[in-house]
Amino acid sequence: DSRYIYFHSSRLNMASIYKVEVGGGTPHRIFGHYHNIPHHVAEHPVTGALLFTESWESLSFAHRKRYKGAHRPDILSYDLNTGRYEKLTDYEGKDLWPAVDRSGQVYFASDEYNDEYNLYTFRGNEKTLLTRFDTSIGRPQVSADGRKVVFERDYQLVVYDVASGQTSIPEIRLASKNTLPLEQSFEVKGN
Repeated sequence: DSRYIYFHSSRLNMASIYKVEVGGGTPHRIFGHYHNIPHHVAEHPVTGALLFTESWESLSFAHRKRYKGAHRPDILSYDLNTGRYEKLTDYEGKDLWPAVDRSGQVYFASDEYNDEYNLYTFRGNEKTLLTRFDTSIGRPQVSADGRKVVFERDYQLVVYDVASGQTSIPEIRLASKNTLPLEQSFEVKGN
């Protein structure tokens, strides 16, 4: 809604989620003691619930591949108004980095398909695979209108078109001005 910024910080414990107005002010801690290390938060624009993960595997070890076990990250939902808590995924591996568009469509990464992070969404309540990459994606973000999802893959930005299911690599141009010569020589003997 362009009114708040959510972020996680270690100021009171390993990770807590905070909310601050875009114009500034004092950050407000969201969960208090409800969850141990919540992070990667996204506010659901329809329900107002917060989507997040809560595992050190997604906070500090997202780069560690093929982890299966008790500390796996799942996509979680918590409604601050009603106190309703919901576990949206329950896969023994990693589901992480939730992002949600303006209509409430959720996108996230999971390694369920082939032990590499691929893009997923929910169709109804069904976890649905959208990409089949043989190398992992990272940190998907969806556009507000829900037409594009952008993520990292192989050190590049990749754009996933939701309507066609196709991916593309955008051309990125960076302006630069070399104001100093690339090489300079200095005589330092005796100085």
